[in-house]
Amino acid sequence: VDVGRPENPVDFDQILADNKVLGIKYFGSGSTPIFPLVYTTEAQWVAYAEYLDELGARARRAGQTLMVHNHDIEFEQVFGGRTVFDILAANTDPRNVVFQLDLYWAANGGGLANPLEVLRRYGKRVQLFHVKDMAAGPFPGRIEIVGEGIIDFPRIFAAAKNIRYYVVEHDPRFGDPTFNP
Repeated sequence: VDVGRPENPVDFDQILADNKVLGIKYFGSGSTPIFPLVYTTEAQWVAYAEYLDELGARARRAGQTLMVHNHDIEFEQVFGGRTVFDILAANTDPRNVVFQLDLYWAANGGGLANPLEVLRRYGKRVQLFHVKDMAAGPFPGRIEIVGEGIIDFPRIFAAAKNIRYYVVEHDPRFGDPTFNP
């Protein structure tokens, strides 16, 4: 669900009401504002994180949990040694905002060991996995059928202590017109 941005907020009360009707506990935007990339400064990302934190506090009071789902940009865009993912985590209260770590995009943006590094640094904050695989070959590989790629799921899953949901996405292989999900 689109949770908006500080400069373009949404009717969050309606989102919470709809979630209640549907029995949804975890919800969030399918990504941070990157389609197209909206923010280019650390201050903008901090303001976005603070906005998410406010929404997350409201969600928590309503018995729901706001999550952030990453793509590669959250690990590629760096300000003063901190990734956007670091900025989002540092500027949100763990009670208000959790993370759905997209394993493909985390590896794509930060290297194959990055999902393990994120778990090491932010373990309790990561409560959901978005499970997608990466094809072998030149890095980063395209999205691949889960289990047929190079992401080390057994090692990542073994390191995960707080995962409540594993969401498997069967994305099309980008650029492969023969792929039939």
